[in-house]
Amino acid sequence: MAYARAATGYRPGGVNAPIADIPVTYDSDSLISYELGLKSTFLDHKAQIDLAVYHVDWKDVQLSATNAEALSYFTQCGQAVSQGVEFSATYAPIPRLPLALNAAYTNSHLTSVIAASDYLMTGYQLPGIPKESVSVTADYNWPLAGPWTAHVGGGYRYLSAQYLALVESASPVTTPNVQAPAYSVVDLTASIRSDRLTFKTYVRNLANDRAIVGGTTQGLVATNSATGIAGVYASFLQPRTVGFGVDYTF
Repeated sequence: MAYARAATGYRPGGVNAPIADIPVTYDSDSLISYELGLKSTFLDHKAQIDLAVYHVDWKDVQLSATNAEALSYFTQCGQAVSQGVEFSATYAPIPRLPLALNAAYTNSHLTSVIAASDYLMTGYQLPGIPKESVSVTADYNWPLAGPWTAHVGGGYRYLSAQYLALVESASPVTTPNVQAPAYSVVDLTASIRSDRLTFKTYVRNLANDRAIVGGTTQGLVATNSATGIAGVYASFLQPRTVGFGVDYTF
């Protein structure tokens, strides 16, 4: 099946603090997205692929601007574009062994800003959006004695480097930014189950990767009041976690 899709949407506006020379309200922003895709099954339905390419025009983006006194406020001050490719595939080489692959490439950045927001840099990837991401999973199920079945599975995922906030040039209102490095994670699962009872165990983040995944409410860069040293405050990937559970269906 091949398809084409176009959609549009908007985000409501809001209000600013009642300060002189700053607009009390700001309007909505909007976007239009275009997508072409292909979905197909083959090899007697053992394999399936989904492929999509898309382009999104984002207009009047709600971003922060500054007035002559370097006070920040929100307004419609930018244009942005997001475009990329998404691919997913599943394949079962033997019964009860589904394999899956998901991959994506996303180029998403500001294309222009108004003068009051010229400290925001265009052309840089928008925050929280890695350019490349890949995940691979495998699961195997087989019957045991009586009503019991067993399952083992694993997954690998990779995310490329990503900014944690909009990239800004030097100015009186600049917020220092951090680019979180790329990281990869391996997860494992296993279980045995009957009609009503399931025993399961899992390992998340097998290699105990201490990847940065976001900022904190303190901001990305802050100065320690006791030492006077500036440091990066960030949230990290959940460390290696081993768990065990029991489910019973009544």
